[in-house]
Amino acid sequence: MRHWKSALLIVLLVLISAPSLISHAVQTNTPTPLLEDRGVAPELTNTVWINAGQPLRLADLRGQVVLLDFWTVDCINCYHTQPYLRAVYNKFNGKGVQIIGIHFPEFPYERDAAYVQDYMARNGLKYPVAIDNDGASWYAYEMHAYPALELIDKNGYRQFRLIGEGDYNRITAAITALLAEPYSAATPAATDAATLLPTFVPTLTPAA
Repeated sequence: MRHWKSALLIVLLVLISAPSLISHAVQTNTPTPLLEDRGVAPELTNTVWINAGQPLRLADLRGQVVLLDFWTVDCINCYHTQPYLRAVYNKFNGKGVQIIGIHFPEFPYERDAAYVQDYMARNGLKYPVAIDNDGASWYAYEMHAYPALELIDKNGYRQFRLIGEGDYNRITAAITALLAEPYSAATPAATDAATLLPTFVPTLTPAA
C-alpha cells in the first residue's frame, strides 16, 4: 500500500511541476552553436574582388570572426540567404565580424565580374566578394553545393559549416559564441603556408 501511495505522490508532483518545466524550456531554447574545430582555414588567394579596396587575406583578419558565404548569382537558394546576410552585416559590421562572399560561378555567364557587381548593387550586398572563377577557394574549402556558410574564429581556425539555406538561429548562435572567445595577438596565428601568394592584384569597387 505504501508503495502505491509513493507512486501516486510522484505522479502528482510531476503533473504539478510539468507546466513550469515546459515554460522554462521554451524560454531557454537557445540553439546549440555546435562549434567544431575543423583545422586551419585555407588562405584566400582570389585576385579579383568587389566592394574591397584591396584583396582580403585571412591572415590580416586575425582577431575577427570571419563568415564566408559561398554562392553564385543565379542560385535561388543563395538568393534566399541574402536577407539574413544583410541583417548580419548591418548588425555586426565593424563589430568584430567580417562577411566575405566567395562567388563561384555555375554557368559561364556568371563568370563576368561586372554582372556579379551589378547584381550585388541591385540587391544591397555591401560586403566584400571574391570572384572565384577558377574555384581556388571553392575547392580549398571542399564545397559541393550552394549556398554554403563557413565560420572562422579569431585565430584562423574553421569552427562551423552549414550547407543549404535556413538554420539562421544556429549561425547567429555560433557567431555570438565565437565573438565571446578571447583573442591575443601574442597567440601563434594559424597559417596555411601552401596558399600564401602575392596580393598585388586588381580589384573592383562599387559603381557610383
